[in-house]
Amino acid sequence: MLTQLVLSQNSLKDFKANGLIELLRADDCSLTALDVSDNPLNGAMVLRSLKFNASLTYLNVCGTELDEAGVRDFGNMLLQQGTLCPIKSLSCDHFEVKQQTTSMAFDGKPVSSSVLTLLFGILKRNETIEIIDLTSAGMDVAATMALETALADNHSLTSLDLRGNETLWGLAESDEGRSSAAIESLARGLQSNDTISKVHVDAFELQVQVLTGRAPTLELHYPEDRKLSDVSAAVLCTLIEKNPAAKSLDLSKVKTAGQLGHAVGRCLKGNTALVAVRLQESDLGNEGASALATGLTQNSASAVRSLDLSSNSIGEEGAQQLAALLSASTSLTRLDLTSNKLGARGTRAVMVSLHHNSTLTALSLRDNDVMEPGAAAVAAALEINGTLSTLWLGKNRIGDEGVVAIASALVANKQKSQIAILDLHKNGTTKVGHASLTQLLNESLGLTALGLAGAKMQFTETEAMQSAAKEKPEIGRAKAVRLWMGSDMNKWPVL
Repeated sequence: MLTQLVLSQNSLKDFKANGLIELLRADDCSLTALDVSDNPLNGAMVLRSLKFNASLTYLNVCGTELDEAGVRDFGNMLLQQGTLCPIKSLSCDHFEVKQQTTSMAFDGKPVSSSVLTLLFGILKRNETIEIIDLTSAGMDVAATMALETALADNHSLTSLDLRGNETLWGLAESDEGRSSAAIESLARGLQSNDTISKVHVDAFELQVQVLTGRAPTLELHYPEDRKLSDVSAAVLCTLIEKNPAAKSLDLSKVKTAGQLGHAVGRCLKGNTALVAVRLQESDLGNEGASALATGLTQNSASAVRSLDLSSNSIGEEGAQQLAALLSASTSLTRLDLTSNKLGARGTRAVMVSLHHNSTLTALSLRDNDVMEPGAAAVAAALEINGTLSTLWLGKNRIGDEGVVAIASALVANKQKSQIAILDLHKNGTTKVGHASLTQLLNESLGLTALGLAGAKMQFTETEAMQSAAKEKPEIGRAKAVRLWMGSDMNKWPVL
């Protein structure tokens, strides 16, 4: 049985190659290795020879007339679904993959898309290559799509380096959010592959098995990572979108990815496993916050219960999208908007959404320039809402007028209101505001903690408030309300 055939330097061309073509196309062909190097064979002849061959695993075409088009067509044939040809090792003028090759690299030199397509055609069935370094290889979308196809069938590759291919990843708006065809293609390929463990598109190492959930990890935490760029963030979040295992994602203080909000929004649009998302101090701004909120709003199957967007310079525009999220969400129970720039209008947008929201239990609007007009919107919501139990409103300059409105609303809604923890520290209150809070303490059924650090009170005001905060069995309040009246809020109950 003939398994190996060497026909190098035999002037194989045209009719002289017909016999070889017939041999390779025969149903009983047993050849596994063929050397046709240094022959005037062109791409068409190679394809005619191999298209219906089901035995050949190694081919040497060095020194042939295989041009760019022939190289591309050869690669596409190997990648095509249903192709019989099982070639997994190849020697050509551009690269060599031997039967025991474990790594491939082009040493930072640019390579044509056709050559890369052929390489990925070989990779599809290869069983030995573990590492491919394509740094600065000039990858384009067509080559990336060829890689995607190869990754779906390859079971040997563990590491892939795509650094230095910056022009490939251009991010743009699409129906799925801000992404690129190359990122989408790469992500699909990585999700379909079961062996690859690490990928670089820049300095950040993407741990593929963790990000896709094949190596189940409950917490995906990358706070303050300075290597994460827009591209790696986009790939990371696209992979997490399908992750069925991770429950929390932390990208706090990531300031090197300007499109982070878009990336996370794309992820949250499809993810159904994440429960907690934290992007504290990540420079999202209105645009990033809006993109994130929009993605989450569009996912009716989202499981996200806790969202921390504190310290992200979110203003009225971002607040409008967050309000839309609150109006639609059936899962979100905790929202932290501490130290943003909502102002009175942004606060009103958020609070109006709570008129009918029945899931949010904890909200922080601390340090948002809410002021008196914003406090009026808070009060209007508290007169109706029967779900919210924790509300942080400290450092908002709402003054006596704002405090009176909020306290009066809670008294009016005392049978339905669930407010247990109320933070009003450093809001510039005087005895008028303190008197309204004393009345609230006298009548509240469910309040357990009231934060008033920074409030300047006379002794008589403090004494009256402390008396009102005691347990009141006669109205159904079994425990005293904890008053936080000192300057230290460090032990205040966390949101």
